Amino acid sequence: MAHAYEPDDIVQNWANIWLQSLRDYAVIGLSVAYKAFDNLGGFKTLFGVQPDNRVAVLAFGLHRGLIEVVAVVAALGIALRLLVGA
Repeated sequence: MAHAYEPDDIVQNWANIWLQSLRDYAVIGLSVAYKAFDNLGGFKTLFGVQPDNRVAVLAFGLHRGLIEVVAVVAALGIALRLLVGA
């Protein structure tokens, strides 16, 4: 009887999840760097304008939320397939 998941498939799926987490941390790091630059007045000094923070919060928040949802759905799908053996 063949199993739906071979060991290589499991390793590949977990590697993909790990890479998604790494990307998630990169987005968090960018948002922290953006806010630090904003707090230091970098936008006003270098570009002469102050961007609307609500746009940045919305963009980083949506990206972060969507990444989390995709990661959870992927992890649940893998777990269910391993349990069912399909």
